[in-house]
Amino acid sequence: GSLASRVEDAQSLAFPMQIPLFVGYFASFTAIGATTPSSLVTVLAYVPFTAPMDMSVLTATGSVAWWQVGVSMLITLATIVLAARFASVVFQRSILRIGQRVRLRSVLGRGPSAPRS
Repeated sequence: GSLASRVEDAQSLAFPMQIPLFVGYFASFTAIGATTPSSLVTVLAYVPFTAPMDMSVLTATGSVAWWQVGVSMLITLATIVLAARFASVVFQRSILRIGQRVRLRSVLGRGPSAPRS
C-alpha cells in the first residue's frame, strides 16, 4: 500500500499477494472430501501463506500428526517475522516519497531512504 501513489492503485498492487490465498483456499476443499489428501494440499500445508487454511483442514480430517502442525506453525511464525521486517523497510523507505509512483526496486536499493531536496 505504501508503494501506491493513489488510494485507487493500492488494490491493484495487493492483488498478486492474494493469489496464494486463493490457491490455498480452493486446494483445501479437495482435502475435505478425500480419504487421503493430495500431495498439493500436503505441500501447501507447510507454505506460510496457505498453511493456516490447508493445515487446519488436514488437522480436522486427522491426516497429520501433532508435530507436523507444530512445524507448520513455526515456519509460518518465522515468515511473519520476516514479512513484518520487510514491510517495515518498504514502508520507511517509500512513505516519504508521497505524490510519485515508487518502484519496488528503488525502495529495496541500498540508497538513501528519502530523495534529497
